[in-house]
Amino acid sequence: MKPLWVIFYNDINCHIDRQICKSLTIFGILIKDFKSFTFLFLVFLISFSSPDSLFDIEALPIKLE
Repeated sequence: MKPLWVIFYNDINCHIDRQICKSLTIFGILIKDFKSFTFLFLVFLISFSSPDSLFDIEALPIKLE
């Protein structure tokens, strides 16, 4: 079974906007089973509270395949 973040990563069109994809992948790990609207809404809110750390995926111990 794939890790949950891999599923989120593959389900989003990452080639269109890699920054959005990375942030959604990170939050996909944290909130898992939320509905899409709630999921995106939380990402939207959190992105305003910490935009710098949001997209700093290189600082996280997560490898995107």
